[in-house]
Amino acid sequence: MIGSLAKLLRLGIETQDHLTTIEKEIEHAKTFIEILSVRYTDKLTVLWDIDTEILANKICKITLQPIIENAMYHGIKPLDASGIIFIKLKGYSDYIKIEVSDNGIGMPDDKINQLNEQLKIDYIKEDSSIGIMNVNQRIKLILGENYGLTVEKNGGTGIVVKIIIPKI
Repeated sequence: MIGSLAKLLRLGIETQDHLTTIEKEIEHAKTFIEILSVRYTDKLTVLWDIDTEILANKICKITLQPIIENAMYHGIKPLDASGIIFIKLKGYSDYIKIEVSDNGIGMPDDKINQLNEQLKIDYIKEDSSIGIMNVNQRIKLILGENYGLTVEKNGGTGIVVKIIIPKI
């Protein structure tokens, strides 16, 4: 666990650049998941579906980890049973779509709608948290206003966070 924590910190501060490759971002997220798995033994399963064609493309550093952390702490941790986080990364002609879904406790429709409205307009503000708003703010400021996050229900239970970024 100490080795995973050291690796997580190294990957997070490796360069001064705001962007990293998707491959390195996945490595960072997997290291974080290793730490979660030690902390929450038998509580979490993480499944990946990765389009290997996009691994060299760029993404804002520390994009996946906060989304995975939210899924765990707000969705899966409150469950009586174990939970699943499914992470899908797929490339299209000029953009990449990332979906982080969970089968957790979910969120009321009105809260999802309110959050999506905030994600559309409230991205130029100072905020010290590294949560969903911060990830969205960084994507919009670094990659452009046409990109960012949306939140949806995951079928009957859980949440899906969709991230759209350009292919670069």
